[in-house]
Amino acid sequence: MSAIILKAIEEAKAPLTLKNLQKRTRIGADELARLLASETERGSIHRWPETRGQQRFWHHSPDETLREQILQAASECALPPPALAKQAKKRMPPGHPAKLIASAVQQLIRDNQLHKYPGFGKEKLLLGREGCPAAYAKAAQSAIQAIMDKLSAEGVHLQTLPAQDLESAMLEAMGRIEPSRTAPVSIGELRAAVPQASKRAFDEAALNLRVRKRAFLSRHDFPQSLPPDEREALIDGRDGTYYVAITARTE
Repeated sequence: MSAIILKAIEEAKAPLTLKNLQKRTRIGADELARLLASETERGSIHRWPETRGQQRFWHHSPDETLREQILQAASECALPPPALAKQAKKRMPPGHPAKLIASAVQQLIRDNQLHKYPGFGKEKLLLGREGCPAAYAKAAQSAIQAIMDKLSAEGVHLQTLPAQDLESAMLEAMGRIEPSRTAPVSIGELRAAVPQASKRAFDEAALNLRVRKRAFLSRHDFPQSLPPDEREALIDGRDGTYYVAITARTE
């Protein structure tokens, strides 16, 4: 009977309540409860937080699933803590307690899995996944775009940097990030340092710096393996190639 329970739980797309498990397995309540307790103790299934007083079980750990969803959201865009918790809640199976999500966010900060960034405007703090500066770059671009949209609605239109000025700004930013000018700078870091540039203008400027032999671009070996949002954060070579880093040429 354990095999029947395990099969039902592994096939489920979300945690199952006792009522749902009874319906799927046609096992009596007492026997089902005994088998679930045994399999939970073995670690083959996991008990999830109750919803509306109903026990729930799944083959994924609730703690690990929650951590993965928080980190995934934080790798896509840096967010204020409440917004990150809200985004994670949307990604979790229905009924996951908000208090547990907020607690998990704080634990990930203590574990150095989430990086604290300065906020924009009224937001004092943004959280992005450690090692994913592109998340902060996206937050910066979103903040600037919101300002530009607001000004545009009031009839004020800002001019973006001319291509030549943008290339100079990128080279200067690369020098600040990597003073030795010998090591590559990640594209995420550089985007965050030049937030006034749109993605298209930034990518075109980087490609032009390579053509003009002012910089080297480091190609990603397998961009098709990346989720669309992560691939979008890279430099698009317009020919199927994507670049993850840029290095100033010194000669």
